[in-house]
Amino acid sequence: MTTVNNASLQSTPQEDIVISGIAGCFPESENVYQLQENLFNKVNMVKQGNQRWKFDHPKVPGFAGRVPNVSKFDASFFGINYKQAHIMDPQCRLLLERAYEAIVDAGVNPCLLKGQRTGVFVGAICSETESMWCCSIPHENGYGLTGCVRAMLANQISYWLGITGPSFAVDTACSSSSYAFEQACRAIRDGCCDSAIVGGCNLCFHPYLSFQFSELGVLNHEGFCRTFDRDANGYVRSEAVCVIFLQRACNAKRIYATVLNNKTKCDGYKEEGIMHPSGDMHKLLLDECYQECGASKNLLEYFEGHGTGTKVGDLEELKAITLAFCKDRKSPLLIGSVKSNIGHTEGASGLCAIIKVIISMETGFIPPNLHYNNPREGVESLMNGQLKVVTEKVPWTGNLVGVSSLGLGGANAHIILQRNQKQKVNDGAPAGSVPFIIVASGRTEEAVDVILKNFESHPVNAEFVHLMHDLQSTEIVGHKYRGYTLLTQDGSNQRSIKFYPGGKRPVWFVFTGIGSQWPGMGRSLLTLPVFAAAIGKCQEALKPHEVDVIDIITSDDSRIFSNILNCFVGIAACQIGLVDIMRAVGIEPDGFVGFSLGELGCSYMDRCFTAEQVMLGAYYCGRAVLETELIRGSMAVVRLGAQEARELCPPDIKVACHNGPKFCILSGPAESMKNFLKVLQKDGVFAEMINCGNIAHHSKHVSSVGPLLLTYLKELIPCANRRSPHWVSSSVPQSEWNTAAATQSSAEYITNNLVNPVLFEEASRHIPHNAITIEIAPHGLLHPFLEHSLNKGITNIALTQRGYPDSIEWLLTSLGKLYELGLQPQLANLYPPVQYPVSRGTPMISPLVRWEHSEDWYVMHCTTESKDKSRERSVSISLQDESTEYLSGHIVDGRNLFPATGYLELVWKSVGLMTGQNYTEVPIVFEDVRFHRATSIPKQGNLHFTVMVQKASGKFEVTESNTPVVSGLVRVPTNISHEMVALEPPKPIVNEDLLELSSHDIYRYFRLCGYEYEGLFHGLVCADNHGRTGKVCWKDNWVAFLDNVLQMKLFEVYSPDLSVPTSLQKLTIDAKRHAANVQELNAKNSEAVVPVHVYKELNIIQAAGVEFRGLKSSTISRRKPLMKPVLEKYVLTPNVEPAHLDLHTTLQVCMDIAVENKPVTQVKVVELHTQGSTPLSPAVALILADRPLLKGDITVLGKDSDLSRADLDMTGIKVEEHEVEDEHNCTLVIASNILLHKELLQTAVNALADGACLLAREKVDTDSVVSNCFRLETVFEKTLKDEKLLLLRKGVTVESPVVIHVTGSNYDWLPEVQTAISSSSKRHIILVAQGEPLSGIVGLVNCIRKEPGSDYVRCFYILDTSAPPFDVNLPLYQQQLKKDLVMNVYNDGKWGSYRYLPLGTCTSIAVWHAHINIMTRGDLSSFRWIEGNLDPQSLQLESGEVLSHIYYSSLNFKDVMTATARLPLELDRHLNLHYIGVEFSGRDQEGQRVMGIVNSGALATVVCVDKTFLWDVPDHWTLEDAATVPLVYATAYYALEMIGQMKEGDTVLIHSGTGGVGQAAINICLHAGCAVYTTVGTKEKRDFIKKQYPQLTDCNIGNSRDTSFEQLIMTETNGRGVDLVLNSLSEEKLQASIRCLAPRGRFLEIGKFDLIGNNTIGMEVFLKGVSFHGVMLDAVFVGSYEMKKTLHDVVAQGISAGVVQPLPRTVFPHSKVEQAFRYMTTGKHIGKVLVQIRQEEDNKVVVPVPRLMKAYPQYFCNPSYSYIIAGGLGGFGLELAGWLVLRGARKLVLSSRSGVKTGYQSFLMRIWRSYGATVIISLANITTKSGVRALLSEANRLAQVDAIFNLAMVLRDAVLENQTEADFVTSAGPKALATCHLDELSRQMCPHLRHFVVFSSLSCGRGYAGQTNYGMNNSVMERICEARVRDGLPGLAVQWGAVGDVGLLAEVQEKQQGIGGTLP
Repeated sequence: MTTVNNASLQSTPQEDIVISGIAGCFPESENVYQLQENLFNKVNMVKQGNQRWKFDHPKVPGFAGRVPNVSKFDASFFGINYKQAHIMDPQCRLLLERAYEAIVDAGVNPCLLKGQRTGVFVGAICSETESMWCCSIPHENGYGLTGCVRAMLANQISYWLGITGPSFAVDTACSSSSYAFEQACRAIRDGCCDSAIVGGCNLCFHPYLSFQFSELGVLNHEGFCRTFDRDANGYVRSEAVCVIFLQRACNAKRIYATVLNNKTKCDGYKEEGIMHPSGDMHKLLLDECYQECGASKNLLEYFEGHGTGTKVGDLEELKAITLAFCKDRKSPLLIGSVKSNIGHTEGASGLCAIIKVIISMETGFIPPNLHYNNPREGVESLMNGQLKVVTEKVPWTGNLVGVSSLGLGGANAHIILQRNQKQKVNDGAPAGSVPFIIVASGRTEEAVDVILKNFESHPVNAEFVHLMHDLQSTEIVGHKYRGYTLLTQDGSNQRSIKFYPGGKRPVWFVFTGIGSQWPGMGRSLLTLPVFAAAIGKCQEALKPHEVDVIDIITSDDSRIFSNILNCFVGIAACQIGLVDIMRAVGIEPDGFVGFSLGELGCSYMDRCFTAEQVMLGAYYCGRAVLETELIRGSMAVVRLGAQEARELCPPDIKVACHNGPKFCILSGPAESMKNFLKVLQKDGVFAEMINCGNIAHHSKHVSSVGPLLLTYLKELIPCANRRSPHWVSSSVPQSEWNTAAATQSSAEYITNNLVNPVLFEEASRHIPHNAITIEIAPHGLLHPFLEHSLNKGITNIALTQRGYPDSIEWLLTSLGKLYELGLQPQLANLYPPVQYPVSRGTPMISPLVRWEHSEDWYVMHCTTESKDKSRERSVSISLQDESTEYLSGHIVDGRNLFPATGYLELVWKSVGLMTGQNYTEVPIVFEDVRFHRATSIPKQGNLHFTVMVQKASGKFEVTESNTPVVSGLVRVPTNISHEMVALEPPKPIVNEDLLELSSHDIYRYFRLCGYEYEGLFHGLVCADNHGRTGKVCWKDNWVAFLDNVLQMKLFEVYSPDLSVPTSLQKLTIDAKRHAANVQELNAKNSEAVVPVHVYKELNIIQAAGVEFRGLKSSTISRRKPLMKPVLEKYVLTPNVEPAHLDLHTTLQVCMDIAVENKPVTQVKVVELHTQGSTPLSPAVALILADRPLLKGDITVLGKDSDLSRADLDMTGIKVEEHEVEDEHNCTLVIASNILLHKELLQTAVNALADGACLLAREKVDTDSVVSNCFRLETVFEKTLKDEKLLLLRKGVTVESPVVIHVTGSNYDWLPEVQTAISSSSKRHIILVAQGEPLSGIVGLVNCIRKEPGSDYVRCFYILDTSAPPFDVNLPLYQQQLKKDLVMNVYNDGKWGSYRYLPLGTCTSIAVWHAHINIMTRGDLSSFRWIEGNLDPQSLQLESGEVLSHIYYSSLNFKDVMTATARLPLELDRHLNLHYIGVEFSGRDQEGQRVMGIVNSGALATVVCVDKTFLWDVPDHWTLEDAATVPLVYATAYYALEMIGQMKEGDTVLIHSGTGGVGQAAINICLHAGCAVYTTVGTKEKRDFIKKQYPQLTDCNIGNSRDTSFEQLIMTETNGRGVDLVLNSLSEEKLQASIRCLAPRGRFLEIGKFDLIGNNTIGMEVFLKGVSFHGVMLDAVFVGSYEMKKTLHDVVAQGISAGVVQPLPRTVFPHSKVEQAFRYMTTGKHIGKVLVQIRQEEDNKVVVPVPRLMKAYPQYFCNPSYSYIIAGGLGGFGLELAGWLVLRGARKLVLSSRSGVKTGYQSFLMRIWRSYGATVIISLANITTKSGVRALLSEANRLAQVDAIFNLAMVLRDAVLENQTEADFVTSAGPKALATCHLDELSRQMCPHLRHFVVFSSLSCGRGYAGQTNYGMNNSVMERICEARVRDGLPGLAVQWGAVGDVGLLAEVQEKQQGIGGTLP
């Protein structure tokens, strides 16, 4: 051993600084072990090729040493967010992981360093990533600083670990990491820190640095680093990231090497230059370093040099080494440099050299240098052998090593390391035979597997195991997987790896009693010192009583436990030993419970008894039993609950132990037990004897033992100790836990335990639902019971197992399982201690660490390819990105759409990059912006855009997936102030009637329209009532701000459909002006609120420095909700043979009854399938699917081959082939013909939970009475066509219920109900309502039942007036009480309950006015005939209008485009209906035949038409002929004559000549003497034209499918062109048509595609004097009378002149509308497509009989009547009022307590009044009769009352115990009282009332906690409506579920919740 004098450093061995942990990644080496293997195998880790950059330059070498997987990083482990991780320097990422590895390599859990004085010192030269993120690419989030600045290389590690020592980076060029090492050692010696993390890193990402080094001549271009060789010509740049952990020796668990000294020195000035190394100064450094620490240079046997392989560097270093070490040296000094193997890692090279040295020290061999062939010339010591370069693997013989580093600028360092002197004994093999359990955690399953496999594949190394035990003794936060392996001597390792979700779980011990003993149960456990010591105590305790405890627990003689005393003593001893083991490994329970004798173990666990007292207590229990004369008894476990077993047991057999809900232990005389067990087994009940020593424990048969045992125990326990709260008693009922006897661990308590039943089931209910239970016993006797009895979230672990070959293996494996579950057993305490530090050669931990590297992170990749900054860039948008996550708030119609303003910001940013400025400082103008489509943002993943800007023209385009999204022009103006219009701000229109809209009002309205904005897009602060002025909050976000400004446009149109931007004329952003305004506003207020001004007439919006001009939008339909609403009716349904129920409805009733009476959220349904029958489970699954709060667990028991898998798979039903006896706790069991099979019936009953139901499918004639022996009550029955369904409920005992009568006249019964429910007595509470037909008891009880502790509340509602007063003793009520149903309603001599039944589909009705409506635009199959709003009784025609009965209606191109969603909607202003059809033929009211056109709605039975658009039908035409004429000829005449001013001799080009307008135009032109040219698309159409118009030849007919017609026209007209073009073609064909115009020609555009698309045409053509006209016949409908009259007369003249002729047509009947539209979409038709509505009569004049059409009914209001809405200004009331207005209501009376208070209310009233509605706000108090009378009088004065709606409500929500009578009175006012008054007075004052509607709530039908008064009063309203219907009056109560858009729920809850099992 080498002795070193450390006196000069004043250091003791305990204060020595040691290297205790290392880690690193190196070229071609992911860890130290791979580096070690490559070094010894002489692998050149420098490789050709470069993946880091694309840079071909002759001076940049093509070789490098590369660290693998630099893009990988486990960001979440270190708490690094997504954005930071991407921007973080890869050096920093790798350092974090290596730091963790180095710390755990030292056997230290990183979590333990938190708050410690640990320093971090990192050596690094430069960071190319830093220069890129901080100096090249501007980023808004600042992560470039926190992730790339070199200080962060150290600071991030300190931050992650939470350590407080010094933390900094060091840069001294190539010696950086050695300087960092020196600084760390200095800090520890100076007391600045107690330990240190030293790092070194070097990654090469940019070729320019290599280019610089190459220019200096220090790089090798061949891929070799020939250190110390004659041919050395430079080094190869390389990479490495290394970390070393330094500690004081006294704290280190491992010592790789001791740091004897380290020293740094700078060369200073050198004549040769700063980069020239100085051998003299280096020699001086070496001399001083060894002199300071007293180390002898002659003892140095190996020197790890800097050795870069440069000509000058090697020479100077060898010179210094020779001068310092070779004088008087007897043996060669071995030298080497790791750079020959891995290249020069520059800033990390010092640590790389140290790690190589540590590899040498640990393995005993020095790795060889590479590429050394000839000694360096000029170095004599190499020639003569004083220095020897290691070129082969050389054994290590010395103790000291010197390591040198030389910096580029002369900063040099030297480190002296001493080898760990402690050597392995017996190669580390452990003493003893106890198998070793290894536990490990990791980030992934592979991470754990690697560690376990390492231990399994090598001989056991006791020190390595101890180090790992120590490391895993505390949780490593962030490790998601845990596992263990048991290293057995035979190599049969037992292992497991499990996912660990994290979080602490409660731990409970369960101490088992008699029955867990078995021969030899403690033998192998005695090899554990802890267990052996515990048994030694037990042995000593009973030694005076001559009881051999060791013999009892080790003997193989099974007869030993025939003596009950040995059972008691043996079990107690084992439990003491196991408790001591658990204490030794540090596992303490949060609670514990004992089973039988196990309570003695509890007393030891609770420290109430000592081990000696427990053993003597067990001894005396056994002795007392033996000394008392007892009957021969036995015990057995049976699969029955305690209550169930008690009812079946003979008198002499008792339930001794309540094991669980389905298991108990019986105790009694042996013979009786034997006979009874046979009976049970015959009935299919599991029953099994247990070894109890022939004693009937815990029963009356052992009560005689009590006095003697008590005497013994009182002597043993003179003073009892108090039991802790952790000990849950299983021998005393919970009701007696607070008694004095139960709170003490006394003699009386133990005696009571022995002679009374074990209440383990009751005690185990106190075990938390997520607990870990550990069974403390010689055998896990209770394990199967615990698995069945405890909550599914509980995990049970038994520490031992009967009969297992080696109990110690089982125990250790159990500890491994506990570790997997999250416990931290201190396993090292079970094995012989290990003295730290561990010996040399103990395996490393760091190479075993694996990370969660599933994701790749950004790594800089340099390319020298030129970038065209003016063309395009790619942008990725991710909601996980912190900078763009705000976009998640832009929700439109449920979709997260990328904002329109977001596209413009992308372009703005591109312009900023092109100009080299921050884009927010660049003034910008966008023009002619076109939004082509919307783009959804995915929740996960990225949205990729390509932004292209042409620098010269300013054209831009944003594409996604190669599809244009936005396009337009962008420019940077020279003077931005000239771009905006100077306008005076409009004055806000605000007064008493037009209140200002608050932000809440605004976004409430937007939400209802489908704009569900959140976050930054919720920026409008206020707006005036007309939406002309407003204010927007500025949140430093341009996208959101611009979008918020645009939101002001949404006030322009009140529409249920969505408006999306399609184009923008101009957007101007003056960023500087905006910033100045914001700054000024900030100075005035805490936040900048920017005024917004909307100039509707100019279509301009201005806000600070922003101006939008010419924004155009289009309307789109909203998406239909994905969830289909559940529509049901709530009706009183008898329990016996209710009428009008089919199979599905019957099933629904049965399911509701079953779930109502067995409340669960997981409905377990088991169906016993019978071959040949159709299973009901699919229907049950569909019923449960309509109950969102219920989850179905449905199983069909039967053979897979007998079932149709399609139905079952679709509904998620399991199919299994086991027996029903294996099922338990079922909510519903379904079986066919089961009543005749008694055994099967009993098995099915056993499978039911108490109170659950059996649905029996029986033959029609089956008797519904079931034998009482099965405890089944028939609660519902229904006979169907082929079977009878019987719902049988498993009975429960109802004893002496509390009866409370509930009335509606007062609420004095409320306190009595509250007291009864809060008593916790489990007595049934019967709430009775009798003699009150309008009682709300149903809703009351439904809500009470939803509250905790209300399971025993029942409802009896007696409606039958002939029924006797309620008395539980009367047979009528007694029989019903036996069924124990929640809801019991007696009416008309039948018991029943209110049930939800399907509402059924809407049936068609025959109506006078029906029209075609497409329900879903784009879906032609959704055409429906809908009831219209024309009422023959009240029809009032406007002046100039005529009512026409339609016989034929013609389809037009506009109809097709609207139906197929290719044109924007044209909605009726009063109804959200898509009216279709513009022309027709039919008869007027006088019977005259007419034809005409309307704006819309002609595809109907009748229509109101303007007389000016109506023409008489010539006598020689049929009405079918006439239907082909009006629109096409009106269009043609309007275009050609009224606009085109056509005259004789003109040449005309008519496109699409076979179309309706085309044929009409040809007719008109030919009769006018014009030359006609036309186009068609097919040969058939060409032939038709030539046949129809013989004047036209092929020379007159062109092709409409391309532009060839242009050549035809110009050829035929000798280049002149035509005078008129009637065009319907688009795009390039339109352009060609324009070119066909002659000078002064007129272009008549009747198509809309190019007009809507705003497509451009060239201006050059207008030099010919041509004109372009958009022909919009729609404009005529709103034009002047003169214009209409002119058109009428022109067409009439054409008819009389014979110019107008009917066109060819294809006719479809009215039932084939869909087929008609589909035919027209094909484009194959010639002429017109007609729909025939009715047959034409033979007579020319016939007064038409109204045509009654089958149509879907539609609700309409009569504009002449008034409509009352109570609560009309609430959210729901406002929506109803708006709906009524849209349905035609024009007289509204809204009742409200407070009147108009909000801007939203005022806004809607203004909208309604714009429709012509009169709105009166009544403040009458409707809770009083006088107030209701005043309300009705006010409405009658306005007009006859047509409908009354009561929506009024006052909520007084609270759980029942907090409710008061006053709350019920307040709640009843607007609900029950108001409805009662409205009912009574409307019968008198509104004799013609058509509708009486109240808005109830699903809470009164399904129940809702906290709404008892609300539910009760809603129920009263429902009874009133039922009474009205019985009286022949209108009455309807609507039970609404949760409404998420409006109403109180939307007002008070941001996160909406369900009501009564519905979702909002």
